[in-house]
Amino acid sequence: GYFYERLIIPIHSKEGNVVAFGGRVIGEGNPKYLNSPENEVFSKRNIVFGINNVSKNNRLKDSVILCEGYMDVISLKRNGFSALACLGTSATDYQLEQIINLYDKIFVVFDGDDAGKNATLRVFDKLLPILKLGKIIKFIFLPNNTDPEEFINHEGIENFEKKLEQGYSIADMIWLIGLKIKTDNE
Repeated sequence: GYFYERLIIPIHSKEGNVVAFGGRVIGEGNPKYLNSPENEVFSKRNIVFGINNVSKNNRLKDSVILCEGYMDVISLKRNGFSALACLGTSATDYQLEQIINLYDKIFVVFDGDDAGKNATLRVFDKLLPILKLGKIIKFIFLPNNTDPEEFINHEGIENFEKKLEQGYSIADMIWLIGLKIKTDNE
């Protein structure tokens, strides 16, 4: 049983066809997430989870949240947000181009742990060269190792929306990274 004792989630192509499945372990076990093996129709690098049913009619109007995984997408959608996820730890240029072509405002909200922070910085690096005029991108760092659902459960939807709006812009990120480089070299 490849997906034995796992919650199974269908993974759709942009056109809406099921191309693979993701399985999240129920209870304890490793790996926590397992996807169908890659093949001619399913390549993790080219799929953006949730892209087949993103709605521009959501709490944030014409914007989307890019998060870490399918459970985040499902919980954010349940709370009225439009959300997408790249399958795996790092977003590819191809995935980010698909997202940037669909939305004018993108919130990058990964988990508040070190892996999430590092993934956020990698997304920032990959978005810089493909940035287009009129696109607004905000980078949100969640506190205390929380994921989006935990943050909403503890702090409420209004505080989550406030956190999104207070996110760092591209200019803020350039300034912060420059500041860190300067302080590291002193």
